[in-house]
Amino acid sequence: MKRIGLTGGIGSGKTTVAKLLQAEGIPIVDADEVARDLRKPGAAGHQQILARFGTDDRLKLREIITQDTQARVDLEAILHPLILQESRVRMDDVAMRHPEAPFLIYEATLLIEAGRHSDFDGILVVTAPEESRIQRILTRDPMSREQAQAVVQAQNLDDYRLKHATWVIENDGGFDDLKLKVRKALEQIRQS
Repeated sequence: MKRIGLTGGIGSGKTTVAKLLQAEGIPIVDADEVARDLRKPGAAGHQQILARFGTDDRLKLREIITQDTQARVDLEAILHPLILQESRVRMDDVAMRHPEAPFLIYEATLLIEAGRHSDFDGILVVTAPEESRIQRILTRDPMSREQAQAVVQAQNLDDYRLKHATWVIENDGGFDDLKLKVRKALEQIRQS
């Protein structure tokens, strides 16, 4: 079974793309879900995060790492090895449970930044205009426009992501437009 990485910056629409692919019958492994599970009380990363940051609140952690580059490095050093190990277990499990699927999708925001792009048979990158990304963040997360803009700019690595892309979806229209682009990308992946 092929393994396809799906990535894009915060607010790009990456999760919506994953849901649309899942609706087409493609199995998904979500790195954010893996990370959430690893941060839960009693899980492998929880105590390390509390010891380093004094909180396990997702929004507080986002604010801390947006303002402090070393904090981001520290959080990634805690979580990335754990995410790598657990995501491999979950992808193997999906492959065993869905032998009929031609490929699976591994959805991860920091896929390329974490050096994981070479682990996959191809990379699907979702991009979106900065203002659209900010508006999506403001719609779902309780934060100010300035905070949302800082989060987007801290992750604004589309040029870097695009260098590693096998396929690209530009999420610069409405939902119906995105659905068409996902179907087109799905066909391209199937033909590869």
